[in-house]
Amino acid sequence: MRQFASGATRDTNAGKLEYARVLDSRVMRVYSEYMNRHRIQADGELRDPDNWKSGIPIDVYMDSLSRHYHDLWELYQHGSAIRPETGQPAELRETLCSLMFNVMGWLYEDLKNGEKAAPYTPIEGGPCMSDCDMCEDERAAVCATGPSQCDPAYPLCVVCVKRTSPDATGF
Repeated sequence: MRQFASGATRDTNAGKLEYARVLDSRVMRVYSEYMNRHRIQADGELRDPDNWKSGIPIDVYMDSLSRHYHDLWELYQHGSAIRPETGQPAELRETLCSLMFNVMGWLYEDLKNGEKAAPYTPIEGGPCMSDCDMCEDERAAVCATGPSQCDPAYPLCVVCVKRTSPDATGF
């Protein structure tokens, strides 16, 4: 229990989320400025700032993350990087904000979809496919042994990331 000079009392912050301390207002301002700059679409129209919440596929986030991570890696190792798609220099803060956007978008999709947010869409003709007994996702189960030794009794669900057999021990 905390007691203030005024006599007012409050419980402690122990165990409570402290948003003002885990986030930094300057970082959020720079990120908000980044998001505002990117509201202008290729056709010149202005999109809503939360347009991304309408849904972006996970593989799009992964592709973008990979490109921006490569820029960051080059910036870190060599002090400069050229964006192949534009021929323009990559800027550190722009690159960091791009990574933040993709990570937060992916996390948003995962939170929005719960366990249904598969990390990727299984490739047709790849490892054997069957329904997942645990989450009932029709496209999520992939046999852990691979296509040549597929045992449909023990599929690995890429959504649940668990063996669907109760006696399986996992990897």
